[in-house]
Amino acid sequence: DKYITDMRTSFVYSIKKGFFGDYLDYGYGVIMPNTINEFLHYIHSFVINNDKIYKDINILKNKDTDDRVIYLRGIETMMGNALYNKILLSFLLYFMPCGSEARHT
Repeated sequence: DKYITDMRTSFVYSIKKGFFGDYLDYGYGVIMPNTINEFLHYIHSFVINNDKIYKDINILKNKDTDDRVIYLRGIETMMGNALYNKILLSFLLYFMPCGSEARHT
């Protein structure tokens, strides 16, 4: 697990500092990832916080909620669709009031 799931607090802090805000220093000061989990977090943060790359990823589905939009982006696959539906269901079950019709859709 040490080389797969571990994520150092210092690494997370360096990602927050390096990939948010000023694009002149985009990625500056980010610590080198040591685990698979850190590497995935690095890639995710790089893509999601880079407007040019993020806008170029196709939107396959989206769902408006009261305060945010949940997107499925990329290339359509069965696994991607299943993950999107699970995230959407989880979000709706967590944030919708009990007895709401939206909880059951």
